[in-house]
Amino acid sequence: MGPEYSKRYGVATVTATHITVQLIQVGGNDFAVSADWTPVAGDVKVTKNGGSPANIGTLPTYTVGLGWVFIFTAAELTCKKLDVLITDATTKAVEDQFFTVGTFGHASAMVPVDISHYPNGYVYYDGTASNTNTVMEVDGIPSNPVSDEAAAIILAVALGTKKIHIRSSFVVPSTMNRYELKGDSSYGSVSFNSQHMQGCMLTSLNQGGVLGTNSVGNQSFNCTFSNNARLCGQYFNCILSDSLAAKTLYPMNNTYTVDCIADDVVFDFTSLDAESDLTVMISRLTAKTVTLQNLKEPDVYANKVIMELDGTPDVIIAASCDAGVIVLMGFVNSITDSSTGTCAVTNQAVAPSGTTPAAVWAYASRVLTAANNITSDNSKLNVNAGVVQSDLRQISGSATVDGRSLTAFSEALLAMARGDFREDIPVPGQTTVYKQDKVTPLLVFSTTTKQRILL
Repeated sequence: MGPEYSKRYGVATVTATHITVQLIQVGGNDFAVSADWTPVAGDVKVTKNGGSPANIGTLPTYTVGLGWVFIFTAAELTCKKLDVLITDATTKAVEDQFFTVGTFGHASAMVPVDISHYPNGYVYYDGTASNTNTVMEVDGIPSNPVSDEAAAIILAVALGTKKIHIRSSFVVPSTMNRYELKGDSSYGSVSFNSQHMQGCMLTSLNQGGVLGTNSVGNQSFNCTFSNNARLCGQYFNCILSDSLAAKTLYPMNNTYTVDCIADDVVFDFTSLDAESDLTVMISRLTAKTVTLQNLKEPDVYANKVIMELDGTPDVIIAASCDAGVIVLMGFVNSITDSSTGTCAVTNQAVAPSGTTPAAVWAYASRVLTAANNITSDNSKLNVNAGVVQSDLRQISGSATVDGRSLTAFSEALLAMARGDFREDIPVPGQTTVYKQDKVTPLLVFSTTTKQRILL
C-alpha cells in the first residue's frame, strides 16, 4: 500500500498544493535525482475510481532539496480516488512506486465534506444563536453555529468526527455514544436530561442534570459541576465544588475521580446500583470538607467507596451510610463516623498535627512576597502576614520556602502540584534542590489557578 494524499475535488493543484514524493534508485538505497531519471510518456499512469489507466497530464519534475513534484489537473481530480503508478518503461532508473490521492469537498468526492470549515473536526453549537439548519460546510461552523442540539448531532455524525464545541447550555436530546463534547474557554455547560452517555469525552464543561442509568465509560477533563449532578465514568482535574456553595454529587457505578478539587462536597451514593458489587474510587481529592451519605447494601452485594484525600479535609460519614465498605486513605484533619448498620469503615488516613483545613484553605490565592514567606517542618504550615491576592503562581524573587529563595512563577511548585509525591524538585534559576517529603506533604490550593501546590 502506497502513501495516501488528500486534495480538493475538481481543483487543479498549484505550487503550494502539488504532491512531492521521493523515488528510490534501482538497485540502491539512495533517493533518485534528475540525473538518475528523465520521465517519458507512459512512465506515470493515473487511474480514476478504478477505471482504465491513462498517462498523467504533466510528467513529474525534480526539485532539488524536495523531491519529485507531481502536478494534477482539475479533470484528473474529478473522482473519488486517483491511483498513481510510477513504472519506468525503459531501462529502469527508479524503483516502481504507487500512491493514492483521495478527494474531498464535493458530493462526488471520497469525503463529501470540506472538514477545514470545522476546526479540529468540531461542529459549533450555541443555543443563543438562531440556526437549526444542517447544511454541511455552512452550518455548525464557528461563524455560524447551530442553536439546536439535534442539529449539532446530525452535523457531527455527517462529518464523521462526532465532536461538538459548546458555547452555551447544551441539553442532551438522546442517547450519545462515543461523542466528544468540549466547552468554550469561558463558558459552556451540558445537562444530561436523563439520557444515556456511553464512551463520551467531556472537556471544560459545567455538568448537571441526571445521567441515564445505562451511562458507562465516560471521561471528563477540567470540568465543573452543578449541584445534584450525577457522576459516571472517570474524572480528571475537575472542580467538584468551589467556595461559592457546597455541592451534592451522586456517583454512579464505576465512578473514578483523579486529582480533583472541592471546597465543601457531599457524595450521595443513592444512585449506586444495589445489584452490583462495584466500586467508587476517589483518588487524590483536595477538599475542605467531605461528607459521605446514603451508602446502602439492600441486597447481598457490597458497594465499596475508596477515597484518597489531600489537603487534610474534615470527613463526615453520615448515619445514612448503613451498609457497604468505606476505605479512607491519604491525609485528613478529622473523621466523624456516624455510620450505622453493617457499614464498615476502614481508616488508613493520617492527620498531620498543626495543619487544619482552615490553615490550608485560607492560604489559597495568596501572592508570596518577602512579607509572607513559608516554612514547613513536615508537620505544619506557617503563613506570615500577607494580603490575599488572585493567583498563587505569582511568586516574587524575595519569597522563600524553608529559607530557599524562589524565582517568579516557580515551575518547581507547579511541577509538584501536577505530580505525585516526588523528591529532588529543581527550582529554576537556583542551585539548590527542594526536597519533597513523601510521608506528610503539605498542600496549598489556588482557587484561581486550580493548582494543587505541595509544600
